[in-house]
Amino acid sequence: MSNHFLDFKDVDSEEVKKVATSFHEWYLKHAGSGYASSVIKVDQSPEGTSQLNVASYVNQLNNLGTISQKFIESEKQRLSSCSKHLSKIDWEEFQMAEGYEYEEKCGFFYHYYWLNSQEMPDTVKAVNVEEKGDYWIVCLNFFSVRNGEEWLWRSYQPKVKVEEIDGQLKIKGIQ
Repeated sequence: MSNHFLDFKDVDSEEVKKVATSFHEWYLKHAGSGYASSVIKVDQSPEGTSQLNVASYVNQLNNLGTISQKFIESEKQRLSSCSKHLSKIDWEEFQMAEGYEYEEKCGFFYHYYWLNSQEMPDTVKAVNVEEKGDYWIVCLNFFSVRNGEEWLWRSYQPKVKVEEIDGQLKIKGIQ
């Protein structure tokens, strides 16, 4: 249970929206193509095996200033089976892999996990903020822009849980 320093009546819904979209805005900006469709890179370990660079990812999340430790811990857990799997694979073998060789354990290499897609939208917007007592649920929509018009992605509309933790609004979870 967190100590509340914010008066929920005084919290602006625009501030909650800004926090709620911060992760996906960062993700849209930093996710790339190929293995980089994950914002988590694979490096060579000192032992010559492959290594999922979870520490760099965690640092990036911490630097956002809007991500709770609970969310970060859930990300570490989500990535653990891929990390263990890669630690058994020689770096050279990993570099030579073709196609979807690591999809079973590291499926996020091949699609944008936090977009539930192999395609990348152009923008994310918070469309609804619902106060639930001591936290907020914020619904997000993704849009692609074509010929100057925004097109709504109907396939994935996540809900972000935002909570006040030690006087700051933080993302606690994404469904």
